[in-house]
Amino acid sequence: MFLGMALDSCNVHTGVRATRRCAACNKPLCKECQDFDGCCSERCAAANKRFATSRIPPKPGRSPWQGVATLAVLAVAAYFAAKHFGLLG
Repeated sequence: MFLGMALDSCNVHTGVRATRRCAACNKPLCKECQDFDGCCSERCAAANKRFATSRIPPKPGRSPWQGVATLAVLAVAAYFAAKHFGLLG
């Protein structure tokens, strides 16, 4: 099943309208079935928890000052190039 699909009836309680999907297996769930941290079973909750704790942390990004410094260096280089070629008068 895909996340974009409409909610059907609950996977466990047929005929009861599902209000969300299991966070691990994406099965439709009614309010009564959402007892395991947004999952349909203890097994899915454990799998979802393992997945959440096994994610690789993002690499530290560049500092915003690195972009400013690069822009300043390029501006100075452009100024001296324009002066060298006589574009600044």
